[in-house]
Amino acid sequence: QSAVNTLGSAKVAAIAAAQKLSMFFTQPMDMMGSTMATFSGQNLGAGKIERIFKGIKESMLLVIGYGIVACIFMIFFGKYLSLLFVAGNETSVINDAQQFLICNSIFYFVLGILFVSRNTIQGLGKSALTMLAGGAELVARAFVAFALVGKFGYNAICFANPIAWFAAIIILIPTLVILMNKLKKEHS
Repeated sequence: QSAVNTLGSAKVAAIAAAQKLSMFFTQPMDMMGSTMATFSGQNLGAGKIERIFKGIKESMLLVIGYGIVACIFMIFFGKYLSLLFVAGNETSVINDAQQFLICNSIFYFVLGILFVSRNTIQGLGKSALTMLAGGAELVARAFVAFALVGKFGYNAICFANPIAWFAAIIILIPTLVILMNKLKKEHS
């Protein structure tokens, strides 16, 4: 937040509006992730490992598809949706909010993968591993704030979330693959 504050009140307003819209549009992916936590836990308990594999595959396809649709929606309508939070005469703020929305929504599919992976791992009882991914997100955001905002300004802020999402899935995807392969061997 301190890095954002250095960019001025107009940028802060743009980010605040864009983040509200982004949180609203990413809720379906978050809910799919929460569903996978319950689904994977129940199927692990029942010894139905193949159902977990199928659930992961289908939920990944859903969140990736939804991410693409939400991105297209943000590209064409994000500017207008910003008017819910910003006065129409604040064109600079609206344009900055649109930029933030586009930069984030292009990577919504990554966020969807993150939600599904993290929650599936949690549902399988390995919550400590997901904390490591959360730590990676925090480090990535700190890196953007301290190393990139000074050089790239607002553009760096627009890509802070996607950079953090990638940092997390770099840990989550291999963890999920290893965990699922281990479970498959144990239940064969």
